Formats: sequence, C-alpha cells, structure tokens
Amino acid sequence: MDILKFIFHLGIVFAIFSFVWFFLMIGINLLMAGRRTKFLNYLYKLIKYMFLSSVTARFIWEFSGEDVASQNGFTYFTIGGLILLMYWLGKLQNKENMVQMQAMMSKMMPGMSAPIYDRTLEIATIGVGIVNFVVCVFYPQILNNAFITWFSETIHGIYEAPIIGWIFKIIGFFFLLNIIFKGLASVGRALGLIPPAPERNVNFNFDMFQNFQNKNPWEEKKEEEDFDDYEEIDDEDSDKEK
Repeated sequence: MDILKFIFHLGIVFAIFSFVWFFLMIGINLLMAGRRTKFLNYLYKLIKYMFLSSVTARFIWEFSGEDVASQNGFTYFTIGGLILLMYWLGKLQNKENMVQMQAMMSKMMPGMSAPIYDRTLEIATIGVGIVNFVVCVFYPQILNNAFITWFSETIHGIYEAPIIGWIFKIIGFFFLLNIIFKGLASVGRALGLIPPAPERNVNFNFDMFQNFQNKNPWEEKKEEEDFDDYEEIDDEDSDKEK
C-alpha cells in the first residue's frame, strides 16, 4: 500500500514540476524574444531533466526517510528511478508521434516549418538525467542547494493549495493508473500472455493525394456527358434522314 501511495505522490511531483517549468519557460522565452534554436532547445531540456531528477531524488529521500543502503530505501529508489525512466520514455514516444504527424502535415502544406527534433540528443538527455538521479541517490548532500530547495518547496506549496492541489491529486491518480497498466502490459508481453503491439504504418501516398487534387472529376464528367449527347443527336439525325 505504501508503494501505491509513493507512486501517487511521485506523479503529483512530476505534474506540478511540469506546471512550474512551463511558466518559467514563458518568462525565458519573453526575455529571449521568442528566439529558439536547436542548441537552446536541448540545453533547456537538459537543465529541466537535471532539475527533475534531482527533485525526484530529494522527494524519495523525504518520503522514505531512509538512505539507499537500507532494503526499504533501495526499493523506493529503484522504483522511483524506473518510473522516472518510463516517464521520460513516454514523453519521447509522444514527441516522435508528434514529429511524424507534423512531417505528414508539412508535405501537404509546404510552408509549415519542421519541428526541432534529434533522436540522438533526446536519448542522450534522458541518459544524463538518469545519471544525475543516480549521483543524487548516492550523494544526497548535493541536493541541499537553493535551486532544488526552491523547486521542492514550490511543489509542496502548490500541492497544499485548496483548489489547484486537488486538481494535481486527480492527475496523480491517473498517473498511478497509467503506471500500473503499463507495468502489467510490460510483464504480460515479457511472459507471452499479451501479444506485442502491432506496428502502425504511418506512410501516406502523397503523390496520389496531389494527383487527386490536380484532377477535377466534374470536368471529366462534363466531357463524358457532352460526348454522349453528341452521339444521341447524331443518331436522331440519322433516323430522320432515313
């Protein structure tokens, strides 16, 4: 039961952290006048993942009250690390789906700009975040700094707020269900109880779509009807001559 409570509160931490980071990025983008390059995009993401992994490690320390050397502490840190990794991999999958969709739309609308995406940098960012989490687990003294303290206290303050706190509790509940179902699905596929997910074919024949756009079926229909009318008139004239 404590494990479920732990996952529930960890989901709240992730949700509130994303909420706070969203408003921080709005301020940064205003200061940068909306300029966003590939370098800045992944620099911001790297900083975000470093902070989130540090805040997660601090939350686990505060929740369990034990270090990683104890059996109970090791269990919490292992589960927390796996959930953090699943959370980031899920966001990576969502990002790839969005990029595929935008690529399809850009072929239909050539003026659309291509999204900033690099799979290698995405995976590297996740890797650095996990390494930072492990370092924070074994060296918790680095978590006692102003930045991590501010994030942790802000998350706790929003969680205790009367109305918005309840909203994030609902988000935490659905996060808990999502983690449970994903875990059961992974175990089921590993044991062969659930068949693997079918591969989706996202290819689209854009040449056929463009050719269809260039054709006007109404004009072809009109030409066929005009030809038929001519034939009928010709037959009637032939009968009159007879």
